[in-house]
Amino acid sequence: MPRIVPGQALQVCFNALIDYELEAIAQECNENEVYIALSGAGLIPSALVPKFRVQLKIVDRFGVHRGEVTILRVVPDSVKIVVAPPQKYITEQNREYFRIEYSVPLQITSGSGTYSKPIETISDDISAGGVLFSTYLELDENDEFDVAFDLALPGQRPNSFRFKARVIRVRKVSPERRLVAAQFLNVSERQREHMVKWVFEVQGTLPKPR
Repeated sequence: MPRIVPGQALQVCFNALIDYELEAIAQECNENEVYIALSGAGLIPSALVPKFRVQLKIVDRFGVHRGEVTILRVVPDSVKIVVAPPQKYITEQNREYFRIEYSVPLQITSGSGTYSKPIETISDDISAGGVLFSTYLELDENDEFDVAFDLALPGQRPNSFRFKARVIRVRKVSPERRLVAAQFLNVSERQREHMVKWVFEVQGTLPKPR
């Protein structure tokens, strides 16, 4: 079960009242209470009062977790609520990492032969577990290659990643190009956690589908 810690990014979902979510940060935490600072003060429902129930959404390397909580207190003159930690969570993506449609410049190296030099392309989507991209490289299922890319948020320095990757699906989109889905290999726990956090934060900046 996910454990909420100070500084953890999460979302507060007000689906029972109105269908939207607010970005939030966990602050003080103990076994009985969690102080949560909410963003978007103008969007916070005025009906928030003690005993009102909301959902917390947490994204980690195991997937997306939702847990229902009861508001214990609304901190006066601030955008903070105090809730009891969820007693249980529903995990929506237990076997896959959350994936977003996002363009990240990639360098692909197949390892030998004609394409031993890095080939540049752009991701169609990316997650902490893998990437989808199009290329003219003749990659087939189970082929392995090297992939390198940088991930950064506005105002922050980029973090560089380089992994082995294995092709899990290939689809020809034209006589010369293939759409390749690949799984990252040899990823450290720290790298995975950083990518999960990056995907979660970037996902919150993308336009929501209408």
